[in-house]
Order: sequence, then structure tokens, then C-alpha cells
Amino acid sequence: SDVLLSASTDGLLGIWRDQSPTKLLRFPAYSIRQTLSPDPRGAPSGTRQPRETWFLSISIRVGEAPSIFAGDSEGYLHIYKPDPSSGDGLENQDYVRAWRRQVHELGIFKVMVVPMESFLITCSFDQKFKTLDSLSGQVIFEEGNPDCVCFNA
Repeated sequence: SDVLLSASTDGLLGIWRDQSPTKLLRFPAYSIRQTLSPDPRGAPSGTRQPRETWFLSISIRVGEAPSIFAGDSEGYLHIYKPDPSSGDGLENQDYVRAWRRQVHELGIFKVMVVPMESFLITCSFDQKFKTLDSLSGQVIFEEGNPDCVCFNA
């Protein structure tokens, strides 16, 4: 793939693109294409927000309409989709937030995508896992751990 995603405690999600001219290099040259913030107001010039919210888990669904799914340290799930007005071809498009919704009480440490069923599965520090419809964001199934420990995926 020509996309690499990264997240760190500076609060930003980085979208990196393969900038290799031939795409055949053993170690391709990636450069940052875009940064996204969990804060709805955005991160002015990459600075850290006062709440210090950051992404804990990211996942991408590729295909005709790629989507980036990210869980943050406050329990919000973020979905980013390509902005059709940002450029020609998927490699030149920037991503914009499609929606942001709180689905857990504490941070989401795992987001898994089931693309053929349009499901998202999230695991959180609130000791629950939830299955969501990736299109509507509605919770389909929820399970809490009776032993009061976090589920592991």
C-alpha cells in the first residue's frame, strides 16, 4: 500500500504517502501528507491541545471508498473519509472527519474493522467491547467483562 498511518502522544494522527518515484524501492520514501487531531477544533500548527487527548488505536479500510477509523484516549471513535475536493486520485486526497462519537467511557485501545460486514469492533479501558455499524455508528452489540478486566483482541 502507499499509505502509512501513525499516531503518538503529541495528539496527532499522521497520514504518510509513498513518495518513491518508481514504487519499486525496497525501502520506500514516505513523507507526511496530512496530520489529524482528535480535537474537533483541530490542532493549530501541530501543537498539543490542553486536554492532551491522543489516538490510541487506528485502522484503515481500503477499497473504492477508503476510511480511517481511530479510537482516542477519551473514548471517542473518529471516522475519516477522503475529501473529494482535495485532489485527483486517492493518493492525492486529504481526509476529513465524517463523524466523531463517544462510544466508550474510557479510552479505546483497539479498533478492528470487519469490511465485508461493515462492522467495527472496539475494546476499551472501560472493560467493554462493542460492535458498531461502520456506516451509521450505531452500537449493535455490547459486552462488559464481569471479572472487571479489559478484553484483549
